[in-house]
Amino acid sequence: MLFWLLDTVDQSGTSQSAAAELWIQIFDASLCGVSASADALQSFFTHSLTQVLTYKPRLTVSDAVALQNEWTFAKASCLLTSLFRKLAVVFSVELLLRRLQQVLETHEVNWKHVLCFLSTLLVGFVLRLCLSSELLSRLLTSAFEGYDLEHMITAFLLARQGALEGAAVFSSYSDWFKMSFGGSSGFHAASKKSLVFLLKFLSDLVPFEPPQYLKFHILHPPFVPVKHRGLLMEYVSLAKTRLTDLRVRSVEDMGLYEDVSGAGGAPTQCQAAQDVEKAESLFESTGRISATVMEASIFRRPYFLKRFLPALLTPRVLPVKPDARMNLIEALRKADKIPAPQFSSYVESCQKQRRQDCGYFSVVNLILRNFSQCLLDASRAKPPNKQNQWASRFVSMLLGNTQLISSLIHRLWDLLHNQGSSLTSAHVLGLAAFVVHLHASSSQGPLVQLDRPIVPPRPVPVGEALSAALTCSTRTNMIFCIRFCVAAVCYGMCRGDSLPQQQDYVLSSFYKKLLFLVPRLLPEARRTRQVGDERQEEQNLWGGVTHSSCTWRTAARRLWTDAAFQQLQETTPQYQLSFSDWLLHELRVQRSDDTLTDPERHEYQQWVCLELYWPRPEEQGGCGGDMRILCSRLLDAVMDQQLRFDLSKLRKRFVLALPAPLFVQLKAEGGRTTLDCTRLMEHINQHQRKACSPAGSMSFHLTTHFLRVSMYSYKYIYINQSELSGDIVKKRVCASSPGCVVCQRVLRSSQGGSGQGLDSDQCPLSSAAHLHRGTSCSTLTLLFWVKYKY
Repeated sequence: MLFWLLDTVDQSGTSQSAAAELWIQIFDASLCGVSASADALQSFFTHSLTQVLTYKPRLTVSDAVALQNEWTFAKASCLLTSLFRKLAVVFSVELLLRRLQQVLETHEVNWKHVLCFLSTLLVGFVLRLCLSSELLSRLLTSAFEGYDLEHMITAFLLARQGALEGAAVFSSYSDWFKMSFGGSSGFHAASKKSLVFLLKFLSDLVPFEPPQYLKFHILHPPFVPVKHRGLLMEYVSLAKTRLTDLRVRSVEDMGLYEDVSGAGGAPTQCQAAQDVEKAESLFESTGRISATVMEASIFRRPYFLKRFLPALLTPRVLPVKPDARMNLIEALRKADKIPAPQFSSYVESCQKQRRQDCGYFSVVNLILRNFSQCLLDASRAKPPNKQNQWASRFVSMLLGNTQLISSLIHRLWDLLHNQGSSLTSAHVLGLAAFVVHLHASSSQGPLVQLDRPIVPPRPVPVGEALSAALTCSTRTNMIFCIRFCVAAVCYGMCRGDSLPQQQDYVLSSFYKKLLFLVPRLLPEARRTRQVGDERQEEQNLWGGVTHSSCTWRTAARRLWTDAAFQQLQETTPQYQLSFSDWLLHELRVQRSDDTLTDPERHEYQQWVCLELYWPRPEEQGGCGGDMRILCSRLLDAVMDQQLRFDLSKLRKRFVLALPAPLFVQLKAEGGRTTLDCTRLMEHINQHQRKACSPAGSMSFHLTTHFLRVSMYSYKYIYINQSELSGDIVKKRVCASSPGCVVCQRVLRSSQGGSGQGLDSDQCPLSSAAHLHRGTSCSTLTLLFWVKYKY
């Protein structure tokens, strides 16, 4: 029956597939209950798994190399992956890996089943660390010790299979190859025989290799001593010939950071832009030009000069405060990597854009200032719904000039996102009305796409884009956001005489921000809303907002109790703030700069969860009285918030959150209490360096953090129990080396006695490489009080 099931996997018959799905349920371990012992159950599942992995081993290694891209978890048969999950559930990860290695070493295997099984484990189990540090290392060690091709091909196929499943479950093939063969400590660097073994193996794969792997091996070849470069050039020549035969994109056009796990690359110009973005990110996190860019400036000069530099030196209006791109350009210029004529042309183009931008800047400011003044003058005479259509016609006229409306949108974004706290009430009212009319004329206006991460990377209407400029993460941002949204919503409601007309003028994103901010900033709004029997007059609502003595609290309270305001969310789903939306806003608030204290925040969040959203029906964005729904949405929001961070930065945040003493432990020897850093060194060498991007290069922040730990283990830092019982040990910045933020000295002081410090030439880190000189000494100062009572 098992063989019938495996034959059915490759067939498309609906009836047989349905029967196979039912038959797979036989492997449900929970059905056995207590009728079978754990050993018998594992023995049966081990035998079944072996049969699956070795069934019809017709595919050769060359077939596996060529077809591996089609055997990922997403493309595999659901029947096959379901069977693997059933067979694997009774084993631990270690047993599964051990069994897989045994089968590979002792049987002829069906490579499609083996690789699909590995993908199932990677997706369904936490296997990345185990696979990279144990199984692959063992296979490569065995391969080079006995020059065993079987172990070699197995290691490559497994590493590539993991990379095909994506960065979420396994490191990229490029990182794995660089870590294994990219340096002088690689598996192949022990002797010439090992080097020849690796290059011959790669040469034998060339006729079957997918082109992306050939490109990577050419651009990032294994480490080869200078005297053996001829061996490498033979492989490179063979690989280039193969690429020419395949008629694929030239190696010279391949991106610096292109992922070889994919089937194809992005267009050259798009790839160059992605390379620039990646280089900026690495420079910002490490403070130095990435090795990949430096290598490209030497070994890939055509791509560097004709693709990378033009993408990097795209003319723009330079910010007053240098950003990451400006710093990267300056670093490359100082390293003589940018030709002088090209840099001069870039500077001249940027200056030209600034002069042009200044001209538009004055025109845009004049338009916005006069519109605001006209609106205030008109509002003193009549409410918005009684005025003529001058404002709508004026905005429609502006929308006809693409260049002018683009400058207006950029100016509005800058005012709302960066200068909100400096705007007066008159400015806020005028800009709010202008944005409302832009939204009402969105059918005539363009779609815009602003920079990440504030705006989703997709074209959106003008109103939605400008709404994203209003953030609610800090106290200052919240106050300006509620001021602006109150003005915009009041104007929009007063502009329309009926509910459908109001929906044309009231942006749902502004409305939802008020639903989030008003109860947060005004505790009295959390009580049951008291709405008058008669609907407030729109002119009174707008008149209160425009009155000079009206504060944002008064205006927000008046709007919150307005019947028409409440009717919008009660009758229109797009104006409802769901629990998930509220969580998204709340998780972005910075606790250190919140309007609420910790007790006030706890009270507010408890009210929202238990009194507002828990009893609210699900169709209105609530939880329908089901605590499980509330908890699941809460956990989903927290996990989604964490996944928004870059993976490498997320790992860094976890490590930096751990206190330095966690990596060391006390050890007593010969009357002395010393600090053992074995665990720290093991973590750095075996785990942390493999998780860094680029591989093997730790960022400045991680280096600093680990340096704090290393200070504990210096040989001078020890405590003699008989001599220093009850003493206090203190570390401070070494005054003898003011230019170095690393050097520190140890001072000891006994109770009632004078301390004896180390001389400046005994400074434990006096010979260490200096860190970035701009780093504050306080970030490296360790103050700890130790009381020894052993």
